[in-house]
Amino acid sequence: MSLHAGIEIDGSQVRVTVIDGSPKKYRVVDFVEGRITGDTEDERRDSLRELLAPVLLGKDRRGLDVGISLGADRAILREINVPFTKDDVIAKTIRFESESHIHAHSVEDLLIEYIKTSESESGSRLILCCVDKERFGEELERLQSLPIDPARAELNVT
Repeated sequence: MSLHAGIEIDGSQVRVTVIDGSPKKYRVVDFVEGRITGDTEDERRDSLRELLAPVLLGKDRRGLDVGISLGADRAILREINVPFTKDDVIAKTIRFESESHIHAHSVEDLLIEYIKTSESESGSRLILCCVDKERFGEELERLQSLPIDPARAELNVT
């Protein structure tokens, strides 16, 4: 059995779940829900540490596989049509296709995720969720200072 943790940070709300097991059979070992408080970045980092440390940094949690989900509260959301239906083609062209729909930022400065909502003979309809790479990096740096280094990170667009 192996330990896995999921951290969801949505604004100032934080949820952490630690599970033990495999995809076929698992059990929840720990769950914490709380709010990040503080006015300065240092106070917010300390508040996050107080929430996460008891759950993720114990001796029995060495080698913990951590994934993080960041809320899309500051994300740019767009609904677009693309002339492709195959997922691999969409993934290769999504930056180019989204350029004309995002005006305030350069697509090179954004992380772009998409969900295909429908498909027709002429193409696909997508919902784009884009977030500034710098902001996403700041969130990862905050975790690494605890020290927590997520193996996976994603935007929570659902």
